[in-house]
Amino acid sequence: IITMAQRRLGQIVVENGHLTEDQLWDVLEEQKQRPGEVIGKVAVRMGLVTEENVTEALAEQWGMPVVNLSETTIPPKVLELVPQTMAEIYKIMPISLKNDVLTVAMADPQNVAALDDLRNFLGYDVRGAVSDLKDVENAIALNYAEKQDSIRSEERRVGHECRSRRSP
Repeated sequence: IITMAQRRLGQIVVENGHLTEDQLWDVLEEQKQRPGEVIGKVAVRMGLVTEENVTEALAEQWGMPVVNLSETTIPPKVLELVPQTMAEIYKIMPISLKNDVLTVAMADPQNVAALDDLRNFLGYDVRGAVSDLKDVENAIALNYAEKQDSIRSEERRVGHECRSRRSP
């Protein structure tokens, strides 16, 4: 069964010049063999489009900007708003906070529930931007690892200061 959104995604990829109508039909036929696999993944697996092509089409479909996480510097204050476990569960990466609006990069813009949960949990308006899943996972690993490292080095520094004050 092809939902309206999936059909539109395929059409967007065709309109963007990344697939022909015939290739789209091939992708849809292939998708029938693997129920549950989304059209973008099928087209990538078949080697007809790139992850970037699909990300652009998803962004267009959902009216969200595309964000390249490898070129995005995430302020520590923004990182502190979203716990690492939440980022990992929802596959999102917080990227900016402006005028009480938190923007998060997400690989699946259809996951509106994630944005709603974040709004309720954080008390901010939350907007989505589309990014590739691998980029989101890499950004989570990289940014939260750096945060842990800086916390550990701060703990060592403070611990060292405390110990040096105690010694006569």
